[in-house]
Amino acid sequence: MVIAQVLLKGVIEMNVDLIIFDGYNQLIDELERLFDIKGELHMNNQWKTFFMYDDGDMMILADDPWPCKI
Repeated sequence: MVIAQVLLKGVIEMNVDLIIFDGYNQLIDELERLFDIKGELHMNNQWKTFFMYDDGDMMILADDPWPCKI
């Protein structure tokens, strides 16, 4: 199990097991479902999705090939 902590604008926080997804599209689908923002992440209209490492470095989600190297 690989758990990622997910924050929506630092207010809503949930944990997601990354192992269950086959790629970024599935992860984004699940994030849209969890946060009730259907279609907003795929369209890149309102939200940007970032990954933050323990040391504070950030990268835009999907800049690295899936599977994630966590």
